[in-house]
Amino acid sequence: VAETSQQTTTAEAATQTEAEEVKAESTSASSEEEADPSKNNVAVNSSVVREESEATISMKKGRRLLEQKKGAAALVQFEKARMLSRSDGNKTQERRAERGLAAASGMQKQYKKALGHLERVLEISKEIDDFTGDNDAYGVMADIYTELGDFEKAAKFYDLYINSM
Repeated sequence: VAETSQQTTTAEAATQTEAEEVKAESTSASSEEEADPSKNNVAVNSSVVREESEATISMKKGRRLLEQKKGAAALVQFEKARMLSRSDGNKTQERRAERGLAAASGMQKQYKKALGHLERVLEISKEIDDFTGDNDAYGVMADIYTELGDFEKAAKFYDLYINSM
């Protein structure tokens, strides 16, 4: 029961954080008046319509697979999204893909890999100077360290989680 709760919490945190980032991006994108080819936008009647990138499509597929508890298949989609995001130079999207990889790895009980992905999430946040969702990463990392029996590290990340609220 605890494992199922952990997996659900990890997947929910990744999905909630991604939703917050997408909302923030769509708010800024809707204020633009002209198309920006670097963002894969298309101008239509003086408003901007965003085309979905392949990375975004893979992210959506990955989230759906997480919701269906299909961790292995979700890993494939999030890995594809990460690769495409890197090739596009989109750090925000890459961070989302890392969160998805962490959730899918946790679902597969690959806790060390999940921690690696979450550490990369925090690194990307520093690189882009945007810390949206880092508190969720701290909480999930604390839960994983608790699951692994490393209570000292768990306490450290629970403290970071609480202090970032």
